[in-house]
Amino acid sequence: MQPTIKDLLLSLPDESVNRFEALSHDSKRKVLAKLNRLLKSQNKKLQPAVVNRFEIQEAETRINTVKPSSALATNNPFSVGSGMISSDVLRLEITSGRESTYQGMGCLCGTGLIASFMMDLAVFGLFAGIGLIYSIKKIITTDDFLLLDFNSKKILDCEVSSGNVVTKPKMDLSQLKIIAVESQRQQNKDNVWFQHRIVGVLQSGDTISLSDWKAKHFPEAIEYARVIAQRVEIPYFHGDDEGSIMMVLNTPSGVSVKYT
Repeated sequence: MQPTIKDLLLSLPDESVNRFEALSHDSKRKVLAKLNRLLKSQNKKLQPAVVNRFEIQEAETRINTVKPSSALATNNPFSVGSGMISSDVLRLEITSGRESTYQGMGCLCGTGLIASFMMDLAVFGLFAGIGLIYSIKKIITTDDFLLLDFNSKKILDCEVSSGNVVTKPKMDLSQLKIIAVESQRQQNKDNVWFQHRIVGVLQSGDTISLSDWKAKHFPEAIEYARVIAQRVEIPYFHGDDEGSIMMVLNTPSGVSVKYT
């Protein structure tokens, strides 16, 4: 009987399975389309050499347990794009420096394109248009995130570019000592609000971002911090109100967090 896509995926070695699941949804669809075309052209069981042609770059995930964690509710703005990929891997969606750069380039080139039309600057408009197309392409095909791999006990930086995945160890998971909610006051004329993000406090006293800044949604930030801390099995802290200022204290007995 001709093998199905499911048969092929289940026959992949662990490292290939790991690499597949870190891809974005669109990239997975492209890979599955290629596999489907291959299967239609095959009249016998696929050999490992054929399977290896479709191996994806490394990322620490599993394929047959992919489902969002029920603890990371989809209505929580902090958990959009995040969730348990498997019992051993937690994906944390966070905007990387290069993603911010592409977004900034897109805004700048878009503004330049509009200005070129208004000022009748054809050459300038041409370059702005090229830059805008390039930026949009990069924004669509770029997907960076963090993976907390409880199997290898590592925090991994994952960079996806046009379906290619590069995974780099960021630090040992054991360096995370506390999960905390950090708040920041924002003001525009008379309008005042607070934005929040989740950070990991390291044994050195430094912090790393585990989420993007998001305006308001203080209770959701607390819940997201609780879920991450529960999974990592370390304590979490938050202020009494959304305007609380976080301070990291590094003492001989270890790091702690205080809010004022």
